[in-house]
Amino acid sequence: IMLPVTNYRFRKSMGWEVNAALLYQAYIPTVARDIIYGWGRGIMAGVLNSAIAPETFTQKAGVFGLTIFAACIISSPGNEWRGYTLQPPDRKLPFFE
Repeated sequence: IMLPVTNYRFRKSMGWEVNAALLYQAYIPTVARDIIYGWGRGIMAGVLNSAIAPETFTQKAGVFGLTIFAACIISSPGNEWRGYTLQPPDRKLPFFE
């Protein structure tokens, strides 16, 4: 539901053309990134809770923060893939540049 809204705002902010067909541009990279983020968050929550065993509210908040940070790092290649997919064809850079 959020992808068309995000793509609309992104295209407007860049001054690019907005039409219905482009609102689902980069759908696969975005969904893959979000799935990897959810998976990473779930795995890291279990790993960090087992390793650190937080007891106080502050410790639990710290583990939560570390979990989110790790999940963002794990899913960050998806952001690069999405950005590559959203490039305009006339100014498209090679993937490894």
